[in-house]
Amino acid sequence: MTDGAEVVVVADCGSQSVNKFDYNKLKDRNYKGDDYNVDSALSQGPVQNRKCTDCLFLIIWISFLIGMMAMTIDGYVNGNGPIMLAPISGGSQICGFTVGTEGFPYLYVPDLSDSVESPSEFFTNGFCATNCPTSSDLSVTCAPYPPTSNYPDGYNGCTASTGELYTTDEIMNYCIPTTASI
Repeated sequence: MTDGAEVVVVADCGSQSVNKFDYNKLKDRNYKGDDYNVDSALSQGPVQNRKCTDCLFLIIWISFLIGMMAMTIDGYVNGNGPIMLAPISGGSQICGFTVGTEGFPYLYVPDLSDSVESPSEFFTNGFCATNCPTSSDLSVTCAPYPPTSNYPDGYNGCTASTGELYTTDEIMNYCIPTTASI
């Protein structure tokens, strides 16, 4: 802005008032703004004439919160949280929960090279396992696929895999390959 420019403030449905303010004062580090007139209605903040302007939305929002709390309580009381977080093998078995996989809570992918070629097919090559192979114990036992899968009855990819065992870290019942094994 130029020196001593007029600022036109439009307020109250088109009535105009002219407030002359020298913007060069703002360049002065010692300027405290003492000569600037603040509207007396706003001097203590906008505390007058405050009210809820959208009561219908407030009712809908509170109803939503009550509904969410009711569903959360129902989920904790009647639901099975661990089954929702359990890994699912390529044979559509929920590791640790499906009949035949009760002692196999981890998901292990035995052939990484085959699985990374098609990332969308990564989990279809997974098997429920008793443990995740670690650097101290490079052994793993997997549950066989059920006869309803695309594999022959009793197919076990851990023993049929041509890939070598690799070290993993267990994260939320998934055997995640370590960086050294990739």
